[in-house]
Amino acid sequence: MINSVENYPDIWLRLFLAQLKNQSPLNPFDVSELTSQLAQFSQMEGLYKVSKKLEELVDTTRTNLLGLLLNLIEKEVRAKSSSLWFDGEKSTSIEVYFPQGTKEVTLRVFDKSLFPVKVLKFNPSTSPFLIQWDGTDSLGRKMEPGLYYFTVEGIDQRGQVVGLESYIRGRVSALEQEGGQFYVSLGGLVLPLSAIFSINP
Repeated sequence: MINSVENYPDIWLRLFLAQLKNQSPLNPFDVSELTSQLAQFSQMEGLYKVSKKLEELVDTTRTNLLGLLLNLIEKEVRAKSSSLWFDGEKSTSIEVYFPQGTKEVTLRVFDKSLFPVKVLKFNPSTSPFLIQWDGTDSLGRKMEPGLYYFTVEGIDQRGQVVGLESYIRGRVSALEQEGGQFYVSLGGLVLPLSAIFSINP
């Protein structure tokens, strides 16, 4: 079957042998041309083998990745994100890291229009520090379930405002694939697989 990639080396070799068999005794193949064709055949055979190995590697990698992703379901993960999800009762937990000497940690929550919702201030003694917004605004009113954004800042020893390293923590509820990329859902929050930093047992 000529249109099969797997038959290309065999087809090429048959054509080459047919050329040798049917060459004219009065005008035989040039030795340099024969050597060149043999070299081309060797290169093509080598490339074909490399291609097959790569295909096998891709299949194995895809299978291993799918197995890993399936194991993520219901696992708690730590991920990099500037957004969180509020389900109407509790919000996504935020894990904050701060250097020694930090005097105050401030969490600012914004809605999808980036309108300020609430400002929370903490004086944690140990890092990391876990924060969970209760879903209310600055007047104590319950916010609608949905996606929100946040920033975390600290006051250093010199009294300067500095951005702090933060991650969100939540359980993977679903997996998605779009355009060859994998995504995980933490409640209603969808993040790329690359955003995950660690998986808790």
